[in-house]
Amino acid sequence: MAGTTAKASLIREGEPTMAPGYYVGGYASGHPVNGAVIDVVEVGAGGGSIAWIDEIGALKVGPQSAGADPGPICYRGGGTEPTITDAKSRILFGAARSGGFPRRPDGARPKAAAQGIVRKIADPLKMSATAAAQAIVDIAVSKMSLAVREVSVAKGYDPRDFALVASGGAGPLHAMAIARELHIPKVIVPLYPAHFSALGMPRGRRAPRFHPHLLCGSRRRRFQAARKDGGGDGG
Repeated sequence: MAGTTAKASLIREGEPTMAPGYYVGGYASGHPVNGAVIDVVEVGAGGGSIAWIDEIGALKVGPQSAGADPGPICYRGGGTEPTITDAKSRILFGAARSGGFPRRPDGARPKAAAQGIVRKIADPLKMSATAAAQAIVDIAVSKMSLAVREVSVAKGYDPRDFALVASGGAGPLHAMAIARELHIPKVIVPLYPAHFSALGMPRGRRAPRFHPHLLCGSRRRRFQAARKDGGGDGG
C-alpha cells in the first residue's frame, strides 16, 4: 500500500505468477504493455485516497487521491480532503487527545486529522469522528482484500495456503485486517516495509527519510540502534 494505490501479487513456491501483458493506468483506458510481466492487481486504496460521499449519500473511498502534494490533512501539506491516512491516524492516536500525529521535537502538533473527517464525512452521515474513520478504513480493507482475492482465489489458489507479506509505507497498518477477512494464517512485516516501494527499492538503505519521533518506546530504540549500526535513515 502506497500513496495512491494498493497492489497485490502472488508468489508460489518462490516464483511470482506471471501475466502476458499489463495496462498502465487501468484496463479500460490505460496504455498496454505487450510482454510478460509479474501479475499485479491494483486498487484505488492508498494512504492518500480520498473519502467522499456520493449523490445518494453512500460513503466511498478513492479512486481520487490527495497524492503527495497536498497529501493527507494530517501531514499539514495543505490537504483539505479526508483520506485513509487521516482516518487511520484518528483511530490510532485519537484527535481529542493528541490532535492527530504525536508531537514533533519542537513541540508543534500537526493539524488534527479528524478535522476533515468530521467536516466532510462524519457530519453528513450523522456519525462520530471515530465511527466515520473506522468506516473509511473498513472500505479500504475491503478493496485491498478484493485485490488479494483477484491474484489468489480468481486464479484457483486458496489464500489460506499462503502468508501475507505487508510492504509499502502503509501496508502493515492494514495487513492484519486483510488476513482476518481472508483467513490468511500468517502475516510477515519487514523491519523497514517502505524499502519495498517504488522509491525505497532502488535506494536500498537510503530509503525515504523516516522521522523516529513518530515511533515510541521500544520501536524508537530499535530504529535508533539500527541507524547507529549503519542502517541509514531506516526507511
